[in-house]
Amino acid sequence: MAEMVLSTLFEAVSGNLTSSLMDEFRSLSGVGDELQKLMNTLITIQAVLQDAEERQVKSISVKNWLLKLKDVAYDADDVVDEFTTEGLRLKVEGKTHTRKRKWTPVINFALSFLGPNSASFELDMAHKIKEITDRLDDIAKERHGLHLREGDGGWRPEIKVRPQTSSLINHSHVFGRDDDKRKVIEFLVPNGSIENGVSVIAIVGMGGLGKTTLAQLVYNDETVVNHFERQMWVCVSQDFDVKRLTKSILESATRTKYDLLDLDPLQCELKEMLMGKRFLLVLDDVWNETRNDWDRLSLPFTSGDDGSRIIVTTRSEIVARTTGTTYTHQLQGLSHDACLSLFKERAFVDGNSDAHPKLLEIGEKIVKKCKGLPLAVKTLGGLLYSNTDENEWDNILESEIWDIPEEKNEILPVLRLSYHYLPAVLKQCFVYCSVFPKDYLFVKDDLIKLWIAQGFIQPRGSKQVEDIGSEYFDILTWRCFFQYSQEYHHTMHDLMHDLAQSIAGDECYIIESIESWRNREKALRHSSFNCAYNEDPLIFGDCNKSKGLRTFLFMGKIPNDIELVLQDVFLNLSCLRVLDLGALRIDVLPNFISNLKHLRYLNLSENPITSLPESTSSLYNLQILDLFWCENLLELPKDMRNLINLRHLNLQSTTLLQSLPPGIGKLTHLQTLSGFIVGSKESGNGIGELKDMMNLRGAIHISHLERVRNGEEAKVANMKNKKHLRQLTFEWEGGNEGDIEVLESLRPHTNLEILRIEGYGGVNFPSWIGDSQFSNIVKIEIMCCLRCKLLPHLGKLPFLKQLLICEGNQLEEWCEVEEGDFPCLHKVGIIRCRKLRQMPHLLALKELVVDDCLELIALPRLPSLQTLKLLNCDKNLLSSSVPFLTSLSSLSIERFPSLRILPNEMLQHLVKLEGLKIRGCHKLVYWPMNVGLHHLASLQNLVIDTCDNLKSLPNGMRNLTSLQNLTIEACPELNSFTEDGLPIRSGRWSVPNI
Repeated sequence: MAEMVLSTLFEAVSGNLTSSLMDEFRSLSGVGDELQKLMNTLITIQAVLQDAEERQVKSISVKNWLLKLKDVAYDADDVVDEFTTEGLRLKVEGKTHTRKRKWTPVINFALSFLGPNSASFELDMAHKIKEITDRLDDIAKERHGLHLREGDGGWRPEIKVRPQTSSLINHSHVFGRDDDKRKVIEFLVPNGSIENGVSVIAIVGMGGLGKTTLAQLVYNDETVVNHFERQMWVCVSQDFDVKRLTKSILESATRTKYDLLDLDPLQCELKEMLMGKRFLLVLDDVWNETRNDWDRLSLPFTSGDDGSRIIVTTRSEIVARTTGTTYTHQLQGLSHDACLSLFKERAFVDGNSDAHPKLLEIGEKIVKKCKGLPLAVKTLGGLLYSNTDENEWDNILESEIWDIPEEKNEILPVLRLSYHYLPAVLKQCFVYCSVFPKDYLFVKDDLIKLWIAQGFIQPRGSKQVEDIGSEYFDILTWRCFFQYSQEYHHTMHDLMHDLAQSIAGDECYIIESIESWRNREKALRHSSFNCAYNEDPLIFGDCNKSKGLRTFLFMGKIPNDIELVLQDVFLNLSCLRVLDLGALRIDVLPNFISNLKHLRYLNLSENPITSLPESTSSLYNLQILDLFWCENLLELPKDMRNLINLRHLNLQSTTLLQSLPPGIGKLTHLQTLSGFIVGSKESGNGIGELKDMMNLRGAIHISHLERVRNGEEAKVANMKNKKHLRQLTFEWEGGNEGDIEVLESLRPHTNLEILRIEGYGGVNFPSWIGDSQFSNIVKIEIMCCLRCKLLPHLGKLPFLKQLLICEGNQLEEWCEVEEGDFPCLHKVGIIRCRKLRQMPHLLALKELVVDDCLELIALPRLPSLQTLKLLNCDKNLLSSSVPFLTSLSSLSIERFPSLRILPNEMLQHLVKLEGLKIRGCHKLVYWPMNVGLHHLASLQNLVIDTCDNLKSLPNGMRNLTSLQNLTIEACPELNSFTEDGLPIRSGRWSVPNI
């Protein structure tokens, strides 16, 4: 990991040494000279750093030299960080010191902090810097013996280049790609009309996934061969030389060697050759992400006939975008069965495993380890070919990917190629992920915060580091280092994780046992504690041997006696930048957390703590503080305003927290402030504290707005200019009619996307709610507005998709809608609006929930409605409205208090209905014969639940030929089906009482 850490570390240290803060310290006797010497030595070493980083691939001596250099660089970074921390303390506390000698404010404070004896301070700081400089100086001298030269030394590391590919393929060696092949061919050879021009199709996936194999399958398919007049295959790889590639395309098309030397005649020849012909070109293994290069290469392609296609295989979605793809095929891993077939073909003679059942059993486990990567299956299977020794098979099963001999390991070189072409800063971000266990679900924003805390992301112009980090994460995803998983989550393929671990070495490590920790204590910089059992807390006393640790994440079983563990961690690991103590059942946080003066990231989420120690306010470098779901938290440190570098404060679900500390408005770097509890202006935590928090982004919940006295006081919050906020909740407890003045003054920026108003006491709403200028709003929730008689005019919001109205006790009508209003409103919920009698026509509405609105006896025209859920409503809705909602695909009728019989013909016209649920209708006795059930030819799911008095089901159920799932529960009076019975059983039925 040295090759990526050193560059960024040296940049950080050099940058800090030249800062104005360090200039202040040059006045100190003995310190200034050492600082200058340190700077000179860094410059000397930086000059040969690139050469050393590249030569270490072949030279153990150079590699060891870099490891020693890295250790010193970390220590230098810590010392410089101590200086800046002292400067931050001075800035916060505003201390000065008057002496005859003209000390600067920073030095005066440092002297006052360390005591009246300035000589001891000078000696102490000079000693620290001298020690670092001497170590660096010794290392710098060693560069001569290693023959390191400035720049890159004219030498380049050997990168194992992927062998050139061709279009030929042995179909008998391919498994499990039929579906992928079919999908790609559908775009190459459309059934309908042929598209104009030339289209590009990209096959994207991580290295070793079989992109080339899929392209070969498609290229040689008979349908494809017959469809195109010319076919060409070119292996591109890393050298995207336009002239070379043009020549290769010509030679592939004509099977003739071209001796033309210049690009112009080559491109003219290619253009002429493709003129009017429908062609297929495969560009295999493309890495170049430069649009201009692609534009130059593709100039001759425009002469081809309509329907011509180009297939690009690549590891990068950026490449796919650069080439202007029409369709991107994201290639996934092979199924387990396909991998097993491939493995048997590679590992057993003639693919016959019948004679070796024990080996096959081990082989299945090896295949699972490959996680669908064909290259890994082929490599490991090939290593075991014709070998019948069970011990050898077990060794392969238990070994790590990097344990395979280099000459036989095809996996790591292929994956390492992707790593090699990453920028240095992205290499660092990728390898850091090895501190997480395999199959870990990465949350993008959480990982970015960790990168920020480690200093991997540096500011660039006016861009926030969070936005830069987002770019980094996206690039790693586009280049297949991360894979999309479930919503908001990403994973890393096990073999990518193995690659990261192999590069990180002992610097990043997952501690799964104490022994594994002890073997790596000194080299360890980033670690997660993931023991599967409760360790003796005394062993954490050994963590003083890992004093240089910068990341410590608790992820496994909660250690016994967590208080003792925390004491050892806080006292011994003073260099920590990241500390994750989430969900450790911590009741009390020790006061000596202040020892962690370098700390940038502190996660205390899901702990039963009631408060934080006041010493937390001295963590001046802290950038991220996560208190999510600390349900017992009562208060925050009163001097929290001192955390002037804080960027993210997560107070979500801290339900017992009743106030914020005074002066929190000084935290002007805050981007995340999930909750703001309004206090009083006099106590220093009023709504006006929001005034200068211009960097707030994402979501914020502002509660206790009843404490704001008037609109003028509210206006000070300056909500109108907070352009990065996307989600906003305004909440009152015991609102009154004067709230309209406050809400008017809290008008947000028009970038807002989601608005929630809760407990508002006004009769009407301010005019800005519904103003068409708020064109980004997609969701509005109006909750517990007990005096509200009229809804705001929301129809002019062009992209409003969801609307929830809950507990509008005085709301009687919602009908002032003009033609063209609510063009995108797809989902509406109306809950406990007990006086509501009328709704407007909502032409775009697809989903409607009406709950506890007994005065609403009819629904308007809703031609697009697909899902309707009615709960505790008047039974007249079932006869007056439901039969006319012919686009319904899902209908739920729940908790109808007076419903005894379903209305005649209620279901007769609902021919598109796929799901029907009737639940909690305790007085329902039976369904009439002509309810229309037999017309539901599309019905797939039927649920009848908790209908205590239901005695029978209607005839016609046998006609429900599409029924897949039938559930009848808690219907004690229902003992049998109808005479004509049920359809032939073809799905999942649960009918315990019958």
